[in-house]
Amino acid sequence: MGCFPGPSPSASCSTLAGPSSASDARGAWAPLADAPSFILNGEERRVRILALVELALCWVAWWYPFITVPWPTRLGLALETAAFVVAFSFRLPLLQAASTVRTALGIAIAIPAVVMAWKAVAHLGRQFRLHAGLYEDHELVRTGPYAIVRHPIYCSLLAMLVSSCLLLTRWPWALFALAIYVAGTEIRVRSEEGLLSARFPQEFAAYRRRVPAYLPFVR
Repeated sequence: MGCFPGPSPSASCSTLAGPSSASDARGAWAPLADAPSFILNGEERRVRILALVELALCWVAWWYPFITVPWPTRLGLALETAAFVVAFSFRLPLLQAASTVRTALGIAIAIPAVVMAWKAVAHLGRQFRLHAGLYEDHELVRTGPYAIVRHPIYCSLLAMLVSSCLLLTRWPWALFALAIYVAGTEIRVRSEEGLLSARFPQEFAAYRRRVPAYLPFVR
């Protein structure tokens, strides 16, 4: 709108274009300015994408030793699988900023988890199987990662779940996924250790007293 000479119109123009109008405009935009932004800058996007790529590669590497083994349908495995369904379903937006601590821990945990899984399968040799059972000439393996925990494959899978939750999952659902996983793993541990206790009563009892189940330093 144009301004006209004379006192009254000048006053009107100063009212329209003066400080109060600017203040009102700033006030109208203040909620948007103060809203948290989840848009990542270039460096943050690169770190986020690299972290997700690293996680995906670690998942491929983790599953590689198991792809030729028949898939059982036991309750414990179903619960473990459900834990990962929860972790991957209730996730953060793909490029939303996760904290630096979460990102660093997620990356750091996945790689040792893959190494432990591979070493555990190597030490089991032909005794490896997904479902609980013993061979006629079964031996009690206590070397390599089995000297750290009695069930290193479950330990490494738990570490992969924790890594995934740190990088992908919203906190409440991450905790729920971990709870489901632990429930399923406890079922499988009890099933397998019942067989081992029956086959190796003295050796396995001593091994159980000395080595934690699947969490290092937790009996």
